[in-house]
Amino acid sequence: MLMKKFPFSIYYLIEGDVVVIFRILDCRKDPDKIRKALSDSSNFDPGPPQ
Repeated sequence: MLMKKFPFSIYYLIEGDVVVIFRILDCRKDPDKIRKALSDSSNFDPGPPQ
């Protein structure tokens, strides 16, 4: 859900008791740039929890 005063999308993984934030996107930007940023993170591997 997007709110007017917080136009960002936060992409994260929850693994057990660890939350890994791997992308914060400004949704006011060009949609093509957002698509590219998401496709660049499609191979994201957070690795083992620290």
